[in-house]
Amino acid sequence: MNIKKLVIRYAFLSLILILIQGKNVLALGESEVRFSNLTLKDGLSQSTVNKIIQDNKGYVWFGTSDGLNKYNGHDFVIFRELVNDKNSINSNFISALIKYDNDNILVGTSKGVSKINVITNEVSRMFEDEDGKSKLSNSNIWDMLKHSDGTIWIATRKGLNLYDPKTGEVYEIFKDTEPKGLKSNVVTSLCEDKYGNVWVGTSEGLSVINTKTKGIQSINDMLDKDNSSISNLYRDKDDNIWVVTDNHIMSVSSNYKDITYFDKELESFKISPDSVNAIYEDSYNNLWISTQNGLLEYNKQNKKMHFFESKYYDDTSLVNDNVLTSYEDRSGLLWFGTYNGISLLNPNQPFKHYRREPDKENTISDNSMSGIYKDSDGMLWLGTNSAGLNKLNTKTGEVVNFYSDNSDENTLSSNVVWQICEADKDNLWVATQGGVNKINKKSGNVERLKYPENMRERNKMDARNVFVDKDGLLWIGARGGLQSYDDKTRTFTDYANVFKSVGIVENAVTSISQDEEGFLWITIGIDGGVVKFDKSKGIVKSYLNNSFDSNSLINNGVRCLEKDSKGNIWIGTEAGLSKLDPKTDKFTNYTVVNGLANNFIYGILIDEEDNLWISTNDGLSRFDQKANKFINYTAMDGLQSNEFNGRSYFKGKDGEMFFGGINGVTAFYPKDVLKLSNSRNKSKVVIDKIKVNNKIYPYYGGTLNLKYNENNISIDFFLPDYLNTTKTTYEYKLEGVDKEWTFANKRNNATYATLDSGIYKVLIRARDNHGDLTPVTALDLKIDPPPWRTPTAYLIYFSSAVIVIFLMWSYVTALEKTVKKRAEQLKKEAKEKEKLYKEAAELKDEMIKRQKFKNDYFVNLSHELRTPLNVILATVQLIKLKNKKECLGKYQVEDYTNTLRNNADHLLKIINDIIDSSKIESGAYKLNIEKHDIVSLVEDTALSLKAYIEENNLDIIIDPEIEELDVECDKNEIERCVINLLSNAIKYTHGHGTIEVFIRECENETVEIAIKDTGVGISKEQQKIIFDRFVQADSIAKKQYRSSGIGLTLVKSIIELHHGKIKVESELNKGSTFIITLPIRQEKSK
Repeated sequence: MNIKKLVIRYAFLSLILILIQGKNVLALGESEVRFSNLTLKDGLSQSTVNKIIQDNKGYVWFGTSDGLNKYNGHDFVIFRELVNDKNSINSNFISALIKYDNDNILVGTSKGVSKINVITNEVSRMFEDEDGKSKLSNSNIWDMLKHSDGTIWIATRKGLNLYDPKTGEVYEIFKDTEPKGLKSNVVTSLCEDKYGNVWVGTSEGLSVINTKTKGIQSINDMLDKDNSSISNLYRDKDDNIWVVTDNHIMSVSSNYKDITYFDKELESFKISPDSVNAIYEDSYNNLWISTQNGLLEYNKQNKKMHFFESKYYDDTSLVNDNVLTSYEDRSGLLWFGTYNGISLLNPNQPFKHYRREPDKENTISDNSMSGIYKDSDGMLWLGTNSAGLNKLNTKTGEVVNFYSDNSDENTLSSNVVWQICEADKDNLWVATQGGVNKINKKSGNVERLKYPENMRERNKMDARNVFVDKDGLLWIGARGGLQSYDDKTRTFTDYANVFKSVGIVENAVTSISQDEEGFLWITIGIDGGVVKFDKSKGIVKSYLNNSFDSNSLINNGVRCLEKDSKGNIWIGTEAGLSKLDPKTDKFTNYTVVNGLANNFIYGILIDEEDNLWISTNDGLSRFDQKANKFINYTAMDGLQSNEFNGRSYFKGKDGEMFFGGINGVTAFYPKDVLKLSNSRNKSKVVIDKIKVNNKIYPYYGGTLNLKYNENNISIDFFLPDYLNTTKTTYEYKLEGVDKEWTFANKRNNATYATLDSGIYKVLIRARDNHGDLTPVTALDLKIDPPPWRTPTAYLIYFSSAVIVIFLMWSYVTALEKTVKKRAEQLKKEAKEKEKLYKEAAELKDEMIKRQKFKNDYFVNLSHELRTPLNVILATVQLIKLKNKKECLGKYQVEDYTNTLRNNADHLLKIINDIIDSSKIESGAYKLNIEKHDIVSLVEDTALSLKAYIEENNLDIIIDPEIEELDVECDKNEIERCVINLLSNAIKYTHGHGTIEVFIRECENETVEIAIKDTGVGISKEQQKIIFDRFVQADSIAKKQYRSSGIGLTLVKSIIELHHGKIKVESELNKGSTFIITLPIRQEKSK
């Protein structure tokens, strides 16, 4: 064992030396990393973020010391403990988060475990009985582990718990568990090795549980260490178990044989093991060690470490030094929970960042950049807007600063350095606000050029640009115009008036370049446009904006100019990008509408693939000429900031590009950026929540089936790519409704109101921060039709109409034949009666009167049949007409259907009365005789009409003399008689009248039912014939109502079939009383 320890120490001593030697180089790498941060101001519930996970839907969950946060890149949903609410989390202090299954996560807190459905946000408390008592050994949760066999292991302040989801059982494991228990009951951390064993960290050491044999083994002795507290356990991708104790951090192989200590590596960064909070390995085999004093990145391949800490002057640094947890989401983005919020890191940043670091003595003088130049020796020269010039060795990180000193002519003319270019292999030209300087690259000696007397004006000495042409002549673009300088003769030439020949008054030159033919291309700011200058002939050609010509330069405020391999001239202006075709002299213009990040352009560089890289006021744009598409990059991608500066751009001979801005310089190789963009996994848009009629509707996938009145739908969605959510835009389309995609910009919501019934498909897609479209997410939607618009309903409507029309037609035809036959018979009888007139003179008046009654009856009957029949036929005709015009609404269908039904019911009642009356007369009518309580029967029948009686402003009084009496009768027919008599009473009784119903038992085993009204009454004469089939009583009501006259006849016939009697007692204008007498038992039963 001692030899083994010696070998391990020797090997890692060598590693330590390598790490220490490379520390300065790593420090430069640290400055290139940019974090973005989420804090309270972004919506986080509390700053101390203890745990982070991403669920299967794509949401990221943050467990804090005051609540659980669910994040979708747009907003937070916060879960907190609610008093006496079991549907809230157990406690606001979140100590553990794990995935439970596809739809749920488990949340460990200081008071227990909760389960949360990530789709519905429903919370349920785990491991509690009905009284809220915990089934765990202790409710203070320290860690949780989902084992590969599906079981859940829960570390608490007092014991270890094993939960089997299949059986629902919870098993407890303690220090005193036989035959061998844990090292301590305070369980701090859990981990599963590749064999399925569970490593258990406690306050007094480490134990390993064999899940197959249930045996527990202590490995403290194997570590040859004291029983120190285990603060963290982690299994890396090589199946090593990392163990963090109060005194050590070590890597243990799964077979326990190889143990490697990393204490000294931490000590080189002044970090002790007891300050380590967590360990996490990303998909690139980098270990992230979260500590109380910063964040360590350990590359397992090259054995190098990077250290990251919070810097007060840098809002892109780590948000806080106390890093509590680390997590990598499925897009490769790293999340770090700290004591003061969350830091996000894109580990695949292809952009380098050079900037001033105030905590270092040797650093760049200022972050506000202007001129950039990389010389032939590989030195990077950086001009600033107020702090002189910097010479940066990108390999060593060494910086040499050059400043202006008015008392020393061997210093810069001004600390405002606009631009830099190479004069020859040994010297540089530097354009400053106070003139042009010549600097020896090796010695650093500075020479100020001597301006002639006529050029010593301030605007002429304010040199903004320097450019050496093919002949070695230095061209200077000053605020006061164009100049040239011959270094051999040390003479200046002033071209201040050369632009006036083409009507350009403005002289402030912003850039100078030269094409293959030797022409100078000069851009002029504010309102000068572009000038093509022939230096040998002095010929000038200008390009200016023409507001009446869309093919002219987009704007006269020109900032930069670059030529591609095809000869096109690309011009950056203050209002967009212009491409000049030199063959046609026509311009093609591009703005933010076409995808440009911002219209104010500072610089343009072109790579080997003819892609344009454009610095603007709001990020960096790459224009792919082949695809005719802009891809935009922001500070979140690793840029120095979103705002760049003028004249601050340069392309090295090896293709490396540099763009300067307000926060330093961004450097990159275009191929690296393109390679990274093409390798990124494309996320799909995820449906966040659905609201139907403004209420959240649970959606678990598949087709969303809704009722006909659930047709107002709002869909929230998000893209689970958190790399740059501020640049994500959304588009959606409803197939069958929308012809084109709806551009929602950054609004992650689609709303559709009052959708008709039918089958739909909602399509949603996003453009990520690189401008690429994501795969389409589809939501199938089905809205059922209302019941009255279903195929079944239409079939019923059609069938009913056909049947009714057929029955009406058949009945009317048969009735006409009957009437015609009867009329002929009556005529024949009339002739016979004439012959017998003399013999039966005393019977003549009676027969004539009776004939009149019969005629009236058939007239009335025909009228009552034709009236509903006409209504039915007219309604059917109207339905056909409106259906043909396709203007039949659902409410009209209901009205027409009710009309058909009411008239058909009325017609059917008349027909039934006629048929039943005929059956009775023919003796074919049969009663269904059973015993029934006559009191209950009459009362129930009368009460069923109570509402109708009261609608006619009448009162009804039911006054039986007996409580109950069983009578043998046909229940339905007695009901029919009572209803007929009550209907007549209602019809012939004026408003505010009274209808009374009496029931009493009589002698001879009979019962009387009397219905009395206060209506118009019936004359004595009419009382004699009131029950005749062809008679309707003359009364005041006769003028207001028309009746077939069958009702009372039918009532009389039914009562007589029961071997009973009916009579009427009435007095005009005082009312009528109809009295039914029924035997209690029918003759058959006696």
